[in-house]
Amino acid sequence: DDYNTEATSNSSNLPLRLRLLSRAFKTVAPERNEIIYQFRVLLDGNEKFLWLQAAAEIGRLATESAINICAIGNTVNVTKGLLVLPSQRGRATSVALRYAEWAMLADKLKSVSSLELNSKEEKKMQRGNENEHYDSTKLVKVVPTYAYRNRRMTEKDLYNEMLQPSEKWEDFRDIKCRDRDDPMIGCLYCEILACHGLPKLDRFSPTDACCYFVCGPFAFASDVIDGFNSPVWPSKSRRACIFPIFYAYMKLYVGIFDNDGAGVNDDFAGRVVIDISKLRPKSSYDIFLPLRLYQNAYVTHPRGVIHLRLKLEWNNERKALLSYLKLPTKTEKLGNAITLNCADTKAFRNVVLTIQGKDVPGRYKQIVMKGLQREMKLYKVVMKNAVKEQMQDIVFWVSPFTSLCFFVAWMHCVYSNSVVYVPAYFVAGVNAILLKNYLYFGKDDYNAGFTPITISEMLLGLILGGDHSSYIKSVQVSRKIQKSKLASGEER
Repeated sequence: DDYNTEATSNSSNLPLRLRLLSRAFKTVAPERNEIIYQFRVLLDGNEKFLWLQAAAEIGRLATESAINICAIGNTVNVTKGLLVLPSQRGRATSVALRYAEWAMLADKLKSVSSLELNSKEEKKMQRGNENEHYDSTKLVKVVPTYAYRNRRMTEKDLYNEMLQPSEKWEDFRDIKCRDRDDPMIGCLYCEILACHGLPKLDRFSPTDACCYFVCGPFAFASDVIDGFNSPVWPSKSRRACIFPIFYAYMKLYVGIFDNDGAGVNDDFAGRVVIDISKLRPKSSYDIFLPLRLYQNAYVTHPRGVIHLRLKLEWNNERKALLSYLKLPTKTEKLGNAITLNCADTKAFRNVVLTIQGKDVPGRYKQIVMKGLQREMKLYKVVMKNAVKEQMQDIVFWVSPFTSLCFFVAWMHCVYSNSVVYVPAYFVAGVNAILLKNYLYFGKDDYNAGFTPITISEMLLGLILGGDHSSYIKSVQVSRKIQKSKLASGEER
């Protein structure tokens, strides 16, 4: 009471403004069981949201702001103490990485209250060596923002997020075409993971990449990853689709565009074409393919690389093999042509460029004409050299079995004193050479494990194949140990 009366008597002599100012900065000592926590979070990140959500779940969220609670002295200094930006070196970088990993773990657990926020969680989330895990300290904003709101990751965490299975799939198997009723013989799973080294198509900004998938009468467009020449599509983004397969000779067309907004034509970055007949069922293909502008002309300027993940499944192997003998269902107006519905002229233009490339049929381009001329000259040189080498191999008995067959055929024509058997022997010799090349170049050593379907698998699939049969084997990739390394290991 003496303290209060003394304080009031001293304050009565002060002007009114000073008394109001002293009341504004007057603080009340907290009780013993009350503790006020101050957390340092990243600016423009989602770590502040995690702390606020955790405090709200346990009922410890303060009603006043931190500036009002600890407003002692200059307010600007207090604000700078609450916000710390990550620097290139020092403790701030390690703290930023720790907060980013806590945010990633919170997304996996789908809860904040069950998350133990301590430095021990770092060891649980490490993948391999610690130095290898923290080789990238640059935080990158993750897009699309609707799936990763206010989220930042390191480049390595973003790469690991990309490799995760896709959460959203666009399934076209239940959609029926209006003008066709072909039976489905299988399905193709397609995912766009990333692109590397895309050209800068805008003068003042990086490429805003968008991917188009076209297969048969269906098309799919992915999310737009803006602001990166090497974009990455995370697992929660729109990047995956399932196409129904009606014929085994169908092709998958993939095109990359620079999205310039609604009502404006997109810049074409490049395309790739994948022949479905060269894929094996029940196999996951994680492949990198170079992008090309034209289908009949080669341009030396690089257009970047696309990273895809594909998987093919056949419902019936016999129907899949017999589909090579069929044509699409004939319609009254378009015949055997395959139609594809587009939403607008912009989507129609992107689909045409994805399928045809820049050399659209019916449009003259000098670069395409020069490319065709170079191709015909190359065919002429290759055929001439191939025939010359094959004749030399037969004459000098490089392959004894092939030379023996040609010698027996020649002696039979001489003995019969007739050239009637020459066409038959010529066709048989060409088939023997093709079979020999198939047996020689169809090995795993020349295809890195991605071998085509063998003749025995085709025969078994035609005779014994049925629903969910597995006579066509999946891809089996194995790494061979070199003899030099094996010998050095035995010596050790």
